[in-house]
Amino acid sequence: MKQIILLSLFINQLLANPPSWYVNQNILSKSYEIIGYGEGSTIKEAKQISKSDISKMIQTTISSDISIEKNLYNDIYTKNVSSNINEKSNILLTDLQVIKTSFQDGKYYIAIKYIDLPFVKKVKLLVKDNNIIKKSTNSYLNKTFLMNELKNEFKFYPKVS
Repeated sequence: MKQIILLSLFINQLLANPPSWYVNQNILSKSYEIIGYGEGSTIKEAKQISKSDISKMIQTTISSDISIEKNLYNDIYTKNVSSNINEKSNILLTDLQVIKTSFQDGKYYIAIKYIDLPFVKKVKLLVKDNNIIKKSTNSYLNKTFLMNELKNEFKFYPKVS
């Protein structure tokens, strides 16, 4: 009986039919948005795989070292070349937005969006109408790096109360 149950679970997994948006990975996005897709037996596992998918698209620092050793011995010239390539990613994903989820055939499917823009551009996206932002008169804050970056985006110092 146990074997029949395990066999039916295995067959169900093979016949699992993910949603078409997940299979095609065709959720519309803007050029600065990265969509990560994940599936798992729990929603937490699906989210983690989706985040991993995003982090693979935001790559990476690559450093390489090349060493060349030249020798001349008894009129024979030799050269040894060795290289070492290191890849490292330090990614902090913030402001992730779940844009689609499904639960089908015992599996969770999820799509998560990450906006790949600098902070000030994200602020500008959130505040679509520049006319509702008041201008700042705080001369101390206006000298800070953040306020200067915001001024470059908005063309004036916004009030940040």
